[in-house]
Amino acid sequence: INISLGSFGSSMMLQNAVQYALNNRVIIVAAVGNEQMNQLAYPAAYPGVIAVGAVDAQRKQAFFSNSGRGLTLAAPGVGIL
Repeated sequence: INISLGSFGSSMMLQNAVQYALNNRVIIVAAVGNEQMNQLAYPAAYPGVIAVGAVDAQRKQAFFSNSGRGLTLAAPGVGIL
């Protein structure tokens, strides 16, 4: 499951849905957020979720990409046409 949205408020419904998917061996990939914060947005912040941030052409963290504990990987996210 690819989730390209997020929130800084966790919810029991979202947490239960993520856990259900993970318990059933479903991979969840989620964006960490674009608020320039040292905090991951949910659902990327949940354990077991592959949390993806953005880098620029020089492989540096994109100025807008969130970062923090739990960030799993980064992909190109600047100037993508």
